[in-house]
Amino acid sequence: MLNVGIIGAGHISESHIKSYMENGNCAVRAIADLNLKNAQHRAEEFGIENVYTDYRELLKDESIDAVSVATPTFTHKDIVIAALNSGKNVLCEKPPAMNADEVKECVEAAKKSGKLLMYGLVLRFRPQTQYLKKYIDEGRMGRFVSVECMRIERCSGMQSWFINRAKGGGILRDEAIHEIDTALYLMGYPKPKIIVANQSFLNKDL
Repeated sequence: MLNVGIIGAGHISESHIKSYMENGNCAVRAIADLNLKNAQHRAEEFGIENVYTDYRELLKDESIDAVSVATPTFTHKDIVIAALNSGKNVLCEKPPAMNADEVKECVEAAKKSGKLLMYGLVLRFRPQTQYLKKYIDEGRMGRFVSVECMRIERCSGMQSWFINRAKGGGILRDEAIHEIDTALYLMGYPKPKIIVANQSFLNKDL
């Protein structure tokens, strides 16, 4: 049985908890969030035994084998590295961190710890993506020359950190990463020659 701790009790934590509970080999034993009320709510909702307001206290629990990091993007790097250094396997929400350098730090920490580090880039696991991947790998698609990805989403009701460029980064960094990852996955991760990206915050107050 894999004992899991959840770091972050926001809306996405519900998906993590339910997925673990549906897996007969996992048990969610603890949850941590700066907002005690949120953490207690999730704990009561799903019958989680231990509640913390400091994720470091959760990481001290030697019975926890792995953690899900379901916190705002700007906190990912520090929590991921702390979790790896404490001997936990880590599943971190996307995007991995605020920039490539931070991601490299996390990867290096995983290598040194010998623990698993995975990010929640889930679209590649969908049946239609797997079907298309098999189709491409069989040589039935032809040669890729370019890929265009698009995601349209209103920022209405989004949390302040999400649309804050210094903390979240909006749709391009936090959401379109799904399309970018899926495209690269399907193409076999070629080295891009040119990347052009654009996002608008025009509707952030609507």
